Amino acid sequence: MLTLTLKKLTALATIAALAATVNGQWAFDCLNNGVAGTCAPFVDSFCDSVGTVSVRPFDNVSRCFNAESGVKCDFTTFYDSPLNSTEAGRPSVDACKQIGRIITSLCPRGGAERVTGVRGFQFYIDANVGPCTSNSVNSNPS
Repeated sequence: MLTLTLKKLTALATIAALAATVNGQWAFDCLNNGVAGTCAPFVDSFCDSVGTVSVRPFDNVSRCFNAESGVKCDFTTFYDSPLNSTEAGRPSVDACKQIGRIITSLCPRGGAERVTGVRGFQFYIDANVGPCTSNSVNSNPS
């Protein structure tokens, strides 16, 4: 049984409004298993950092943030290279923040959203038990 709270209804309306502002189509999924964590405080920091990185096709940039009570938040953006392009791309900071806010608002265990079309970036947030080994960026950027 699906129970929609005012917060969830507001977030769903926000998804519809935001989807109209980003080029391409969005595909959205929540994680159903795992630990719940509060990852929202780290969205802006992650998105601001990945917006400065050129990502090679089929590569990713990820960061881990230590949250409360021994929970860590793993953030990843993956470039799926639309039309098999060999050119590196930069994730949109605005799209990353919008998607991050949607995921952290609707998915306490994390989730994924993909922007298909021109940019071809996928964004993931996953809460896990245990501390990060590092809060630094881990990737193979070009």
